[in-house]
Amino acid sequence: MFDTTFLTLAIIGCAIRLHQNQKRAINQLTIHKWKEEIAEELHDIVCNNLTYAIHQINLLKNENPNSQRNPEIAENMALLDIRDSLIEALSCSRTAITTLRKDDGSCSTSEIDITTINIIELLEQERMKLAKAGFDGIIAADGSDNLTTTPGKSIIIKQLIKEIFGNILKHADPSHGYVITAYVNASTLHISASDTPLLKNSTSKHPQDNATNNQFGNGTGIRSYQTRLAALDGELSASASDDQWTLEAAIPLMDTDHTDGHHSAGRMRIRLD
Repeated sequence: MFDTTFLTLAIIGCAIRLHQNQKRAINQLTIHKWKEEIAEELHDIVCNNLTYAIHQINLLKNENPNSQRNPEIAENMALLDIRDSLIEALSCSRTAITTLRKDDGSCSTSEIDITTINIIELLEQERMKLAKAGFDGIIAADGSDNLTTTPGKSIIIKQLIKEIFGNILKHADPSHGYVITAYVNASTLHISASDTPLLKNSTSKHPQDNATNNQFGNGTGIRSYQTRLAALDGELSASASDDQWTLEAAIPLMDTDHTDGHHSAGRMRIRLD
């Protein structure tokens, strides 16, 4: 009798311990994911904005004194651009620091179910930044003005767009331009981008010098979105050669547990070397 009771208590104790360990592991995974999201936001906003600010400072350093433009006006405009980028980067940093300092270490997911996002507006904002940095490009985004999606996916879409433009700023040859398209097919947002990489031995006189290009050229930003989009049943792939860099991304706008059978249609995929 004693042996049976002891065995029963041992089994119960083991079950409780396993449950506690499982709960602890789930909590640790949640916190890890939460911190990863904060780190990704810091990269996407802070690093790209600081890169843009450095780029604009380089433009000021290399401004031709014999230029037809009023140098004082040009300098003031560039400084305002730098100021706006640094303010956004600072705000993002403060928000991330405040979030990380929370005692409970929790990340609330009690957001509203749906939200709208204006892709055309986002693309235009980033296009203007690149234009001021000396990049001319072609953007096509028909029917992407007010898209309905979840708050979480809205954040990822915004971050991905910023990262794509930041990647062009850091690595592309401004003399060859760039092309970005965005459209929706079967409740999936498709984004594509292509440009001509700036060669390491390039003789381009544009103030995007090789030192800056190499400094930020580890590629972790774009690569991280492969995992993030895969978790949402989306896709991202990129390929590069000496004369072309290409990216294709597909992001389902709504949760893929719907049974309409349309969320995975129209996906594009290219090789990833």
